[in-house]
Amino acid sequence: MDYASSPSQRTSLGDRYLWLLSGVLLAYALTGRGFANLGLPPLYVGEMALLSGFIIFLRTGCLVAALATLPSVLLAAAMAWVMLRTLPFFGLYGFDALRDSVVIMYGSFAFIIMALLLEGPHRINTAVRWYAGFSNIYVLAIPFIFAFNHFMADYIPHLPGSDAPLIFIGASEVGVHLSGAAVFAVVGFRKATPLWIVLLVVSLAMVCALSRGGMVAFAVPMTVAVVMLGKIRELAIVLVAGLTIFAVAYVLEPAFTDYRETASSIERPISTRQIVNNIASTVGQGQEQGEGTKRWRVDWWNVIINNTVYGPYFWTGRGFGLRVTFWVLT
Repeated sequence: MDYASSPSQRTSLGDRYLWLLSGVLLAYALTGRGFANLGLPPLYVGEMALLSGFIIFLRTGCLVAALATLPSVLLAAAMAWVMLRTLPFFGLYGFDALRDSVVIMYGSFAFIIMALLLEGPHRINTAVRWYAGFSNIYVLAIPFIFAFNHFMADYIPHLPGSDAPLIFIGASEVGVHLSGAAVFAVVGFRKATPLWIVLLVVSLAMVCALSRGGMVAFAVPMTVAVVMLGKIRELAIVLVAGLTIFAVAYVLEPAFTDYRETASSIERPISTRQIVNNIASTVGQGQEQGEGTKRWRVDWWNVIINNTVYGPYFWTGRGFGLRVTFWVLT
């Protein structure tokens, strides 16, 4: 018997790849661009993980099964169309075209994971256990790493030969991971200890002050999860308690800090007044700085819609690799 191709060996390789992918996810979540820029251009850690996953995918023998659902077919069709729209621009823009197209092409990870689960259904329980560990490590560590990234950004060393710092975490990224961890706890897959909850709230407060996108990325999944699980009463209790604490902090804040609206979104302070401003500009009318970036996004989306839905790029888009400014597009 060829031991190298035996089912137990294939399963072992698949489990090892899941370990690898879990480590990659944790490193991405805790360091952001710092980890993403590891590698030898144009092959960075994300591309290396994808290429190795493609080999594992072929070894599972689950190619047809992974494409047996409507969402899989639609994703595969979208990826095929993106590839067709990438190749014509490769000669002109080189690897910039390929790196732009991974917005969709990283969907390949979905097929890799599906194949691994079909090959070994026991991996579903394994993935749940590992994500419980991930959410625990992330929530306990991220408030300190995120605060260090925000307040000490000028002192963080850069990767050799790169303009990327070792740690560069966006507030929106943190909001996404916090929402995943919180929903995981709300569903009942892990117990939320008091310390865990406090650190999650601290991280969320920083996210809500620095990014409206991160705030929405947390609020929407949590609201949907609570409504679907029928835990609206529990949500109301948490909101009342949270708003009470927030109101006290809002009243006391002027005695300790002097809030001033910043001219740039990247200079937003971590304060209760900034959070209120972000919420106001999201659901209505905020202060000038928040409204300025909102107007820019509205104008940007108008350009996109006019050039696609009502313009010449409905089916083809503009291609990948092109670097233009908003004003050129207009």
